Order: sequence, then structure tokens, then C-alpha cells
Amino acid sequence: MSDKAKVWSALVGRMMQHLMPRSAVDGEKLACVWAARVREVLPEHEFNVTVEGEVIRIKGIGSREGAGLVSRPTVALLLPLSVSRRLKIFCENASGSLQEFVTAARGEAWPAPDAQRHFSVGSDMVRVWWTGAGQDEIIVQMTPISRMEIGV
Repeated sequence: MSDKAKVWSALVGRMMQHLMPRSAVDGEKLACVWAARVREVLPEHEFNVTVEGEVIRIKGIGSREGAGLVSRPTVALLLPLSVSRRLKIFCENASGSLQEFVTAARGEAWPAPDAQRHFSVGSDMVRVWWTGAGQDEIIVQMTPISRMEIGV
């Protein structure tokens, strides 16, 4: 590699360090915490939730056998965005996928017809919940996730 190419490579490397978020989200911690929250809101006699590293698996059991969802939070966590923005993208995708999967597995809208998912990413907590059509009534709510719990 020429001296000019080495200088250019070093310059680009330094620029990327400044552009990339400094605080990283631990994918394994987030997977474990998200799986625990999913277990809280899903009927345990219908679904089994497991975690292997950064991979979350939700399997239908009993009459739901054969249904399955596999997800990895690391996809959203690798984006060159702020930690808060990455967590928002994760919550939007994960809660949407969960709602679509359970609805398909059950053959009926989950958690209720016309349910809307919501999430908020604050400075200390991440919250996820679903409301009915009127938006005032919370139908299902996960226990809030402390940002300390996931290492950010």
C-alpha cells in the first residue's frame, strides 16, 4: 500500500470513529431481556421463548405447534445511529414482528382486534405496550426495561 493510501485509510478510519456511536448496546443482554419481557406477555401454554446468544426463538406449543419466530436484535444495533435511535428501531421491529407472529399463529388478532403497538425510549427506561382501538386502554404492557439492564 502506498504512503498516500495509508494516510487516506488512517484518515477515513478516524472519521468513522467520530461518526459511529460511542456507546454500544450488548446484543446478548438485549436478547435475554427482550425474551424475558416476551415471556411475560405471551400465554406460556401456547408459546415457548428461548435465547441462544443473540438469537431469540419463539415456538408455538400445543395447538400452536409448528409456528415459530427467530429474531436477532443485533441487526438494528449495528446501524450507525445514536443508541436511542437504534433502540427505537429495535422496539418498532421487534414489537411489530411479535404482534404479526402471534396473530398468524393464533389465527386471530393479538393482543386484540385493532390493537396498536407503542413504545418509548427514554433516558432511563424503554417501554413497550399495546392499546385498543381507542388508544386509551392498555391491553398488554411489558415490564419497562431499564437501560442499565441492557448496558446503556
